This record gives sequence, C-alpha cells and structure tokens, in this order.
Amino acid sequence: MLDQALDLFHQARSNAETPTERHEASLNLARALLAKDDRTGAIEVIHSLEEELPRHPESTPQARLIVALSHLQRRAELPAGRIEPRLRAVLTWAESADKAEWRVAALDALARVAHRDRRLAGAMEFDHRALLAAQRARLPESEFRIRHRLARALRDSGHRDQAIALYRQALVDLAPIRQRLLGETLLRGGSFREGGGAIYYELADLLLQRAEAYRGAGRQTAEARRQRGGRDSLPHRPR
Repeated sequence: MLDQALDLFHQARSNAETPTERHEASLNLARALLAKDDRTGAIEVIHSLEEELPRHPESTPQARLIVALSHLQRRAELPAGRIEPRLRAVLTWAESADKAEWRVAALDALARVAHRDRRLAGAMEFDHRALLAAQRARLPESEFRIRHRLARALRDSGHRDQAIALYRQALVDLAPIRQRLLGETLLRGGSFREGGGAIYYELADLLLQRAEAYRGAGRQTAEARRQRGGRDSLPHRPR
C-alpha cells in the first residue's frame, strides 16, 4: 500500500516536532519512494537530509545505501568509483553493527554494480556472499533474486549445465513466495515476467538448448557411423 504509506510519511515529515522525528520520517519517506521506483524523489529527500546526517551518525549508512540503490535503479551512468565506496562503507557498518538485512542489501548492490560493469568474477563473488548472508538472515525473496541473478551470469558466460542447476534451485526458492511476489508486482503495474515469471522462460530456453545440443551430437555420431559403413564391424566368418 505504497501510496498510503507515502501520504503518511509526508504528513509525519510535515508534522514533526523535533529534528529527530523529521529525520526518521524523511528516511522512511525515501525508502517508500525507492520501493515505488521514484529514484529521483528518493535521492532528493536524502540530499535534503545531508546537513542533518552529522547529528544522526547511525543513519548515515542507510542514507548512503538509499542513494546508491537509487542511482543503480535509474541506471545512471555513475562510475563504480563513486558508488562502491558508499556501499563498502555500508557493508562495514552493517557487519560491525550486526545488521543482517543491511549486510545483504549492501552485498547485493555491490554485486549489481560489478555486473553492470561486466566484472563477472567480482560480481559472482559478491553474489555468493550475498546469497550466504540472505540464507543466514532468512530473507527468501533476496535469496531467490540473488540466485536467479547468479544463474543468469552462468548462462551468459556459457556454463549451461551449472546455470540449469541454479535455475532449478531458484525455482525451489520461488515456490513459497511466488503468489505474494507476483501479486505485489501486478499491483505496481508490473508483468508476470517481472514478478518471477522470467525464470520459467529462461530455464525452458536453456533446457531446449541442451536438448538441441544433444540431438546435434546424436546426428553427428549417426553420420560418422554411416560414413564408416561396416569398416568397424568384425569380418564375417562362415560357420
């Protein structure tokens, strides 16, 4: 119910009686704007808080993460050198403060930056760390999303069989959250593909590719045997 949440956060921000209350309402408003895909709005709210952040040091990592995610989601062509330091600072804070969800979010975002810049080895390393963190924190939607991204990376790098194995595991991850994920996506105006449906098409395509490869190998073997004729058979001996 994002529209209602946004209205309430705007009211809370306007009616705040102390700087702390306004600060907390602004952070919540920025998160809600990010969830509604209003990246520019989220960045503007965070920038308006920059003067207050020194008085609220515990909120600085959250603000950094929101800005980094906003830039990532709106596909801004910001170099990794401007985003990664923010995310690494969030990760360091999350690990020292034992904030599991923020740790997953930071690792997930670092993986996305690396994927965007086609640094596959680094991206997959962050993906594996993010996946492990999501499992420990019991965040099923994050676990599904990260595993799906890993499967795509393996597919695109030509590791078809490994990708198929990960796709199948991602389907297991999707099962308990499928209805909720799809429902939320459709309510936001998204499509079946965006609500987790893409994984079915991608896995089916990989399986068809593998079947075609096996079929092609079988045809080549049959053709080789035909060309050899009876040369490989034992000579006929009369009884």
